[in-house]
Amino acid sequence: MQTIPQTANVLFRVKGSNPLLQTFGGVTTGAKLVVHELVTSATPETFYNKTINATNNDIIISASQLVDGSNLAHLSGVETLTQKTITDASSNVIARALWTSAGSNSVSTYASIAPLPGQVLTATSSTTAIWVTPGSSGGGRKTYMLFSGLATAPSSDWNSLSYFSWINSRYILYVNGTLVYAVRIYGTNLDVRLYDTTNAVVLGSDLNISINGVRSLLVSNPTTDAVIAFQIRKSTSGGLDPEISGVSLEYD
Repeated sequence: MQTIPQTANVLFRVKGSNPLLQTFGGVTTGAKLVVHELVTSATPETFYNKTINATNNDIIISASQLVDGSNLAHLSGVETLTQKTITDASSNVIARALWTSAGSNSVSTYASIAPLPGQVLTATSSTTAIWVTPGSSGGGRKTYMLFSGLATAPSSDWNSLSYFSWINSRYILYVNGTLVYAVRIYGTNLDVRLYDTTNAVVLGSDLNISINGVRSLLVSNPTTDAVIAFQIRKSTSGGLDPEISGVSLEYD
């Protein structure tokens, strides 16, 4: 039979004996009870239907033995926390997405590069957003002159006629990229393409051109910062060299 508990009493059980109320000398308000090497066998000790396993002098409680059946949250490791509210102003919370639609959708900023001063967060789809410079998109069609002169294609190897640099954070919202150029054929056909030299990707090509005139070519955007080349070549070797002139690139 247990005695009436007194201040600083704790319920203490040595393996193989009944629980006893014991007083630890010097225990004061706020003191902690350190459990050390109480369990010396592989058989878990049980109290109030809660099993505690001791391994290497550490106490390990399985998630199924918490009072509410929930999981323990560790200081590290990949875990999912639900129904938690953080209200302290000193808390530092880093998130990779923003809630929308009353919690039924999230918009991720995880793939965006770090913002520069003055940039704003702009949606690129219903689930993603990036940091962009105001004025880098919209405002009607934009035209960039890539090559204003006249050139010939003397070889069947690709020749870079002009280059331009693509900054993805500034231009990612550009759409309907279109090359406009004039060609003149003298018996040997012409190939043209827009080539991402950084990522080795063809952004658009117009091959085996055999008719004189002004042409257009729809091109795709690079997916990262890149150096872009406008390239030409003869479709086959020999014959008179085809010509190209007045190359511009348009975006909406």
